[in-house]
Amino acid sequence: MLDFGLAKALEGRFDRAVNRLNSDGTAFTVAAVGARVLFHRDDEGAVSTLTFSQGGVELAGKRVELAAPGAEELARYAGRYYSPELEAD
Repeated sequence: MLDFGLAKALEGRFDRAVNRLNSDGTAFTVAAVGARVLFHRDDEGAVSTLTFSQGGVELAGKRVELAAPGAEELARYAGRYYSPELEAD
């Protein structure tokens, strides 16, 4: 469940960006860019998916678990990388 104290604090802090948070905390709008985010809850009440709407386009997203790779897994990615587009390494 959304902590409305936190939501109110964020709303005040980002009042130019987040224009409205609905009363049950399942959606907010950003009028400056004509966008709306709607959160969908599963049977247990946890937010599991969302719908982002802007300019007549709707994009769906689903909740994912954050990765927590260990040192051994991260070691596989150690090395030197180069990006020709950025001419950076």
